[in-house]
Amino acid sequence: MATLSLSRHTDREHRFAVSLEDWLHGKWGLLFSHAEDFAFLDLEIDRWLAVIANAFAQRQIRAIALESRRPGYRLNWITQIQGHETEVFLDNALPSYVDETQFNAIVLASAICKAPSRFVMIVDTNLRLRRTFAYDEGARLPSVLDFVAMIDQLTAPTPLWSEPAGIDLPHRQLARCRGAIAPSA
Repeated sequence: MATLSLSRHTDREHRFAVSLEDWLHGKWGLLFSHAEDFAFLDLEIDRWLAVIANAFAQRQIRAIALESRRPGYRLNWITQIQGHETEVFLDNALPSYVDETQFNAIVLASAICKAPSRFVMIVDTNLRLRRTFAYDEGARLPSVLDFVAMIDQLTAPTPLWSEPAGIDLPHRQLARCRGAIAPSA
């Protein structure tokens, strides 16, 4: 499972560590504070995992869990989708305001620290926090696919405003209109 830490750990040599920016690699991210809250148990778990994995793959989305010391938190659906363990860090030790992504990382780290205890955050390819869904333990929760739909809305191309079509008047009518407006001499 990909686990997000707010700083790089040097004491964990057995796991592969990478920055959040590199781990997303141009994809959108869904950051779950408590991923186990979103496990869907009404369908067979294998079918549910296949549907979620397919939706993520089609839309270039990566799921990640916030690091926790809770027992058993590594054994969740994100682990089963990804199949390998990766430590992802959001290191803001040397802030730089020149690079937009580094600035977004600082803002994201701050938002995570200030977030309520349970949340899902949608992060775009530049580490910009786009949405935060906060909830209480035991609350009725949306499906993981609802978050995929939110990302679909956020990534949908916005229509450009087009100029209204001009009035298509024949040349004679246009001349008459000009004559009626022309000042009399």
